[in-house]
Amino acid sequence: MDKKTEFQMAMIENVYLAVLRQCGYDARTFLAMIAEKGGWQTAKGLLHGSAQSGFRGLRRLGRRDRSLEHLVIQPQWCELFTPDEIDAALQRLRRKRTKKTRRASHTCDAPECPLR
Repeated sequence: MDKKTEFQMAMIENVYLAVLRQCGYDARTFLAMIAEKGGWQTAKGLLHGSAQSGFRGLRRLGRRDRSLEHLVIQPQWCELFTPDEIDAALQRLRRKRTKKTRRASHTCDAPECPLR
């Protein structure tokens, strides 16, 4: 299996299904984008645009750790993305949460993870 296929499987498991199970949020539009364009192309497209409603919703829920942006910064996927794309993901993750949100604690392998 190639790296892009592995990444797509991680997007479905660690973002879509995890958000559905843990937050009760069914991001069907996100899943449809993956089905139409593939995971890697979907990620690149989302990173080049402004923060989408799905990311903003996860930020409100305190679950940025379940976002596409958080997945992209993990060491095993960094080779699939340009430094600018990784920086865009980090910048979104660094944006402060509002007072109404909570922060989920997590561990990850990303050396620059702003969520720790």
